[in-house]
Formats: sequence, C-alpha cells, structure tokens
Amino acid sequence: MIQTKSGTVLVVVLTLFFLLLATKANSLSIDTSLAKDVVHKEFKRVFKFYMGHAFPHDLLLPANCKWKDQYGGNAMTLIDNLDTLIVFGEKATFAHALERLKEMSLPNFKVDVNVNCFESNIRFMGGLLSAHLQAKNLTITDRSGYLLQKAAELGAQLLPAFATPTGIPFGSINFRDGVHPNESNRTSLASAGTYTLEWGMLSKLTKNPVYYRKARGSIDSLWASRTKDGLLSEEINIKSGNWSSNLAGIGGNSDSYFEYLLKSGVMYNDDELLGMFQESRQVIDRYLRFNRVWFRDVSIYNIFEQRYVFSSLMAFWPGVELLSGRDKIARDMVDSYYQMWRKFGGLPEGYKLNQNSLIEKFTSYYLRPELIESIYYLYTKTQDPWYILIAKDILFGLLSLNKAKCGFASRDLYHNKLKNEMDSFFLSETLKYLYLIFDKENFINKGNYIFSTEAHYFPVLPKFDSEKNFKNFKSESHLNHRNPYLLYEKPPKLNCLKKGVLFDPKVNQKNKYKWKSCKRIKPFREKLSIMGLDFIENKHSKYTGVNALRGYSNNYGIPTGFN
Repeated sequence: MIQTKSGTVLVVVLTLFFLLLATKANSLSIDTSLAKDVVHKEFKRVFKFYMGHAFPHDLLLPANCKWKDQYGGNAMTLIDNLDTLIVFGEKATFAHALERLKEMSLPNFKVDVNVNCFESNIRFMGGLLSAHLQAKNLTITDRSGYLLQKAAELGAQLLPAFATPTGIPFGSINFRDGVHPNESNRTSLASAGTYTLEWGMLSKLTKNPVYYRKARGSIDSLWASRTKDGLLSEEINIKSGNWSSNLAGIGGNSDSYFEYLLKSGVMYNDDELLGMFQESRQVIDRYLRFNRVWFRDVSIYNIFEQRYVFSSLMAFWPGVELLSGRDKIARDMVDSYYQMWRKFGGLPEGYKLNQNSLIEKFTSYYLRPELIESIYYLYTKTQDPWYILIAKDILFGLLSLNKAKCGFASRDLYHNKLKNEMDSFFLSETLKYLYLIFDKENFINKGNYIFSTEAHYFPVLPKFDSEKNFKNFKSESHLNHRNPYLLYEKPPKLNCLKKGVLFDPKVNQKNKYKWKSCKRIKPFREKLSIMGLDFIENKHSKYTGVNALRGYSNNYGIPTGFN
C-alpha cells in the first residue's frame, strides 16, 4: 500500500480491525464467569461489613464502617436484601439472618420514628413479602410465618396514611403514633402511586382485600386528576386532589407511578391499569419525549413552559419501553444514557440538556441502579453481547471510582470526591441486576417474575381473581371509556434525529441543540418472554454489531458536555 499521508495506513488497518472485531461481537460468546464472581465477592464483602459493623441499624457508612438510622434502627439494609441473598445463592446466610431478626423481634413497626410511607413500602414491605415467598419455596424453616407476619404489621401501621378525602395517602407517618396532625398535605405522584404490586401481594397472602383496595383507590384518584391533555403533575394535594406542582415529567417524583401501571396491570390481569399505562405513554411521547431518547418536564398549565433536565432516575424508562414491547427505542435510549455514564463515570442527579452542564447541588451519583436495570432487561430479551460489555464497563467503573473501605460510596461527579453514603438499594438493586446479567443460569432468569421498583421479585400470578377475592376494589367513575389497545404493539418507525429543535419561550424563538441518539445495528430475531409478556418478533430490525465495541475503555473523566 502506498502511504499518501502520515498515519493513513495505520488508520485504515485499525479501522478494518475494529470493524471485523465488532462484526464478530454478536456471534461470540463473551465469558461472564469472572464478572459474576467479582460481583458476588463484592456483595459478600459489603454484606459482611454491614452485619458486623452496622446491624441492626439501617445503613452502613462505607468510608468509616459506622452506621446511620433512618427507620428507627430496623435493619433496613438486611430487610431490603433478604431476597438478594437468595439471588446470590446464599441460602445459609439467609437462614441465619432470619434467625437474627426473630431473636431481636425486628423489624419493629411500633417504634417512635417518622418515616416515608413510599420508602417503607418498597423497601420493607417488598423485602418482607419477597423473602417470605422465597423462604417458602426453599423450605427454609419459618413455620411461624414470621416474615409475612411482619409484613402484615407494617401494612396495618401504614393504613392510616390512606384515611384522606381522596384516598391518596400522606407522604409520611410515625410508626407508633400514626399521621402527625401537622403532616403536609402534599405528596408526590410516585409516592402515592407505588403500592399496588406490594399491597396486592399482601392482600393475596393474608386474604385481606383492604390493602389492594386502598392502593388501587389511590391510583384511581390520581388518574381522575389528570389534565385535559392527560398530564399528571409530580405533586398533588391529598385532600383537595388538586396538583400542587405545575411540572409533569417521568423523573424522581413520578417514575414508579408509570412503572406500576404496567407491572400491576400484568400481575393482576387489570385491563384498566394497562389502559392507563398505554394512555400515559402516549401522553409522554407527545409532550415529554424529544429527540427520540430524551425527556423534558413541561408545565401542566402551559406545555410551552419546559425544563430540559436529565436525571439518573429517568434511566428506568428504557426498561419500561422494552417490557411494553418497544425494544428498538429502548436500545437507543440505553446506548445514549450509557454515553452520559461514560462521560461522568456515573449518571448525575441533574444535568441541563440545553446547557450541557451539571446542575449545582445535583452533581452526585448515588449508586443508583436504573440504567443497569434497563440493561438487564435488554440483555435478558436480546442476548446481545453488547450489553455484557457495557455491564462489565459499568462494573469496572464502580470498582475503580466508588469502592470504599467497607462498601461502595456515592461520588460527587463534578469534584470527583467520594461521599460517605451508601443506600440499601446499592445491594438490593445495583449489584443484584449486575449479577443477574452475568449469571444466565440464575433461577430468576429461568423463572417468571415481576420486579418491584426496589428489585424485589414476585412470581407472576396465573390468575388474580378480582371478582371473588377483591370485589368492588375498583372505582370506575372516573373512566370515561375503556381504552382498547394492544400492549405488544409494533414500535413506530422513527428516524433518529441528529439535531433537536427546542422552543424557548423567554426569547420567543427556536434553538437548535445537538443531542444524538446513539444507534447500533444488530439483527434481532429472537422471541422471548420476560415477566410473563410475549414480545413481538422484529425480523426487520437493521441493527448489526458495527459499533458494538465502541468506546470500550476505562478513560473516565469530568466532561464539559457532550461531544
């Protein structure tokens, strides 16, 4: 070959090499045994530190091995991770932990402590119910039904929060004294709409329909308050049913509400919940989603008032898209969010998309699992080795950037400094989803389970007999019509926008910004079942592995914006 310019030969050779390597990536079997062992080892290390230095307190502080209480010293990290022990095959540790709880009569839901109802439900209730089901399946000694008994106690303590004119629960409660007289009348959409999975299961196991009725009634009241455009704000007044925030979005104050419409609709064969999800997704597509893969907040009173902020919690949405049958857009979303991960070595709590900058006081990555969760769903469905590669890359990032003396620590992405914080969801979600990606033979991957928003898993019910066991639990007065729709719809044919056009009401003009949705090409011909849902077979996808190994390095840094 004749070299006409310096470096031409090298560029051509390297280009051909990586194209060949990437083209073969989809046909190669990538070894996951080492990554699986690393995740298992780190889980055991952190769990041992928690049990040795923090138990029975709620949280372990990763930098100095001390503890912190948020729920009255009720062993929240342990409760949140009982079913995680089963996922990791730690049956003996599970049995020992159960005995420790019995010996100390934990958790104690009559202690004098103010708690968040939403968090109490997803962490304690979800953890207790999932662990109860696994103990029963694994014939682990629990003849007294201790875990279910504790779940029922928690349900009884939380019920007073639902005693409101609208049926929408208060956001906080005191375990011992109930709702404080001066408790705020404002609660978030997610807080009020994330009970149906856990409370439906509690109703089934205790044969007491009141829990699911309350959870479903709150969903109905929220739905009845939607605007003429179908928008639901991120915050509502529980007494009047009026929205107390003008912003609608899919971020932290709204996220799991939409997630539970879909998952609870599937779990309990509830067509109305599925119809609500379908209508909500159409509204999200119309008003909130832009440039295919990104989301904005809009005012429920004036849709031209918009806020372009991405947060790590939004990375749950690709998983929801995939579970409802839209795999192609889920791929593009995950690839795009992963690019932001690589920019920062984590997803920030707040990033201004229209200014390409972190938001002050929201610059931290709190070890959240949402992106990894979506990657797990995509890999489970597609078996595309690309998702193994990026999962390994994320694991390497956690080990390199977040590992601390006794655990893993949150990190300020702007100043590149660790914070002495590690929430229980790092074990119960982040490491759990990573492990399931690398452990194809895990019973979860061979079973039929629905994950809660805290990654607690429940077996899909063959039939939820609402007529017999839950008569009149629905309130249909707010429904103008039943929404006939196809849950497994074929994804619309959309082009990838290379430039986004935003309307800026302040200057009354349109501005162009470059947000690219990262696309790959890979043939997809599998037809699998996840969470009991049969997904459509997409024989005409244009995905290949041309860029399957792009950017796979460990060069993390602090960015100034997207390239």
